[in-house]
Amino acid sequence: MHRDLNGADELGRLRAFLSERRGEAPGFVKNNVAIDRYDARLFEEMLDAEAELRALVGRAGDDAPVTFAPLLLDLFASFFKMVPELVDPSEVDPAHLRSNRPFLERLREDEGTMIARLDTATDEVASALATIEAARRFLEELVNRPELKGWMDRQAERGPGDEDAPAGLAAGLRALARAAVEASGAEAAGHARALRDWGLKPADLRTVPLGERLEIARKLRTKRMRDLADLLGRMRNHRRASERRKTRANRDQIHGIETSGDMARALPSELAAAFGTKNPLRKLDFYRRLSERSVPSYSLSTDEPVGRGPVIAMIDSSRSMSGSPMEWASAVALALAHAAGRAGTAARRVHAIFFNARIVLEAELAPGEKDVRKFLALGTVEADGGTRYEPPVSRALELVSAGPKPGEGIPDLLLVTDGRCELAEEDVSGLEAEKTSRGFKLVTVLVGEDARAGSVEPFSDKVVEAHDLARASGARDAAGEVFDSL
Repeated sequence: MHRDLNGADELGRLRAFLSERRGEAPGFVKNNVAIDRYDARLFEEMLDAEAELRALVGRAGDDAPVTFAPLLLDLFASFFKMVPELVDPSEVDPAHLRSNRPFLERLREDEGTMIARLDTATDEVASALATIEAARRFLEELVNRPELKGWMDRQAERGPGDEDAPAGLAAGLRALARAAVEASGAEAAGHARALRDWGLKPADLRTVPLGERLEIARKLRTKRMRDLADLLGRMRNHRRASERRKTRANRDQIHGIETSGDMARALPSELAAAFGTKNPLRKLDFYRRLSERSVPSYSLSTDEPVGRGPVIAMIDSSRSMSGSPMEWASAVALALAHAAGRAGTAARRVHAIFFNARIVLEAELAPGEKDVRKFLALGTVEADGGTRYEPPVSRALELVSAGPKPGEGIPDLLLVTDGRCELAEEDVSGLEAEKTSRGFKLVTVLVGEDARAGSVEPFSDKVVEAHDLARASGARDAAGEVFDSL
């Protein structure tokens, strides 16, 4: 066996080869899929960041073919490159050409590869996850197909002119490629689905170091985070519906006359002409002009919220909030954070304060900011410890006292709790005095079947009850009322 292709130093050899590619060293290359300097540097950074990928490289020559390390690079390039192309055979090291290229050719022929690439092309995280999953499945299949591993190793060792093609080789390689593609495609699709559920795009992950991106991508797909993402999706829908209701409520003043395709704003004379007679042609003509947005209509003025202040959300994360109350409260905070992440003047700064007997997490999201690390932190706070309202209320008042940032208005305070605590009388008096002098309000949401309203009513401007979270309608109505109040 060619020991220079094997052993514990395979990772070092691969790094040396990648360095050569960055410098475009002359001579044979070991990769069958063409890469450039950027690809080589990116894969080397991926090796530094991902222990599982390094472990796979180290398996070359053990339970993996001796040419397995460069094959991993080829898999990554196949998923990552916008248009992956094979290196000319005359430029590839013969051992790697004979051993790896037949498998890669079957991989390229499989339609599943193209489907997987819809989620991986130009996305280094998705490509790395797909590569790791494809390599795992590749090795699992080789356990059941030892003749293929033996054939690949012999291809790396044999001299020119030797022939060694076992019966059924093409079918075996095709089945091996199909298994690897199915595994990688499922992994890439799962990653893309998790990002969509969290309202993220691959570019949003690039705000964090490469090593953290893979860790975050995996955390977003844990059962807890999947469940929270599902709840978050419903929360975002409730928030958007609330915003539409607010906009419609403000659109109540006739500003003038214009043409539109909105039947609700059509002039009465137009409606009477279309539907007040039995002439079907008048009705058809009305619908034609409606589709062309040329029906004379009322123009309504809209009072859009301008310079809205931040939302300071105080989330009770004490032990009594465990289960559905904590999940629901976290989803409210995340829905507000996602709203802050939108571009435009409607986005509001959000300052989230999670507390039990003390403040356990504090995070601020500025308008337009999408920090996936902050989203993940908000979604992973554990319910534990006792409850004291003084720390979060004191911190919220500090933030209010600091004054608004340029372009901001009066803040809104939100408290989500099960009410199993009380605020001292002097603190209630101080809070009420601050509300009067600064003009802000505090909305409290009581969550859980055993929530206690009496503890929060003395200092709350509005109390929203979210007791029946097990019923979809109960959770929906409570969420809608929360967002309507802010």
